[in-house]
Formats: sequence, structure tokens, C-alpha cells
Amino acid sequence: MGNGQFERIYCNEYEVPFMEKKNDPHIWDSLFDENRRPLYTEFDPADLIDFHPFEIIGVPDGYRFDLGQGYEVELVHLPGHSAGMSGFIDHCNRILFSGDLTGILNKPADTPYWHLHTVEALRDGLLRLQPRLSEIVTRNNRISAADSRGDPEGSAELRPHQNDDPQRNTKDQLCKIHLSGKCGKIQPR
Repeated sequence: MGNGQFERIYCNEYEVPFMEKKNDPHIWDSLFDENRRPLYTEFDPADLIDFHPFEIIGVPDGYRFDLGQGYEVELVHLPGHSAGMSGFIDHCNRILFSGDLTGILNKPADTPYWHLHTVEALRDGLLRLQPRLSEIVTRNNRISAADSRGDPEGSAELRPHQNDDPQRNTKDQLCKIHLSGKCGKIQPR
């Protein structure tokens, strides 16, 4: 939770209730046992960012952030991992930055916007994005990709998914990933 580094944060409007829960001085408590030892991995608790309350501003799908001198970045709602999960299109460099598009877990019906925590919601978000691929796709119908270290080797090629069997798992219908080196070939449904 790096949000405490900022006085104000922006997120998709559907993410606001979840961010409000994280705007809490005890946000890090779940990482420790009763003796204040890390539960999940070894780290120095002194490395954690001190909590500072922050203002949360919810913005709609398509909101454009003007970073100055005509440089715009657009929020693109891609729910699934969370209700307000979003990607960001850097219009100057034709780059789509996305975060956690995986790790989708259905939430209980009493969760705010529970219907946006599904694979189907992600599929619908990707389908809304598909007509706009020319805004981010480079030559030869390829999308630049980078690994978690920002290494831009490789690319992903978009091709239609060929299996129309309705009995297939929704995740299989959403996309097939064939790994080849550092980058996968993504086949949207």
C-alpha cells in the first residue's frame, strides 16, 4: 500500500469503497503474527511505508489525466481482479499499462459491485477495449510487452480464439496463453 505516500489518490469510481478500507493506520497488521513477526515472507518491518491518510477521488472509465503540455493518460476500466481495476493508456507513447489482470476471485453478493469481480467482467472490459487496439498496437499488429522488471523484450500477438464450445471454462474462453520465451501470445475470445 503505497497510497500513504500521497495526499490524494485517484482510482476508478468502483474502487473507492475498497480504497476507503485501506485508508487505515492498521493496514499492515495483517502481515504480522501476534509477536509482530512477518507471516508470509521475511522482511524488515522498518521498510514499510509509514501510514498517512489520503484523499480518495473516484473517476469514471475514460477519464483523462492531463499531465501537462498536452501529455494525457486515460483510465480504462478493466474489472475482474477488483471492481475498479483499470489500465492506463499513455496517448503520447501509445502504451497501455495494466496491473493485476489475473487473480480473479468471485466475491460474495454483499460485496460492493460484486458483479465486477468476475472473469466475465474482465472479458467484457477487454471486449470494450478491443476496438481501440489501434491506439496502442504497433506495426504488424503486435503489442509491445515488458516483464516485471520493465524489460521490453518480446511482444504479444493478438489472434481470435478459435474454440466456440460453450462448455469450456470461462477462463479458457477469455484467453489462451501460449508461452514463448519471456512473452506470451494472447488469443482473446
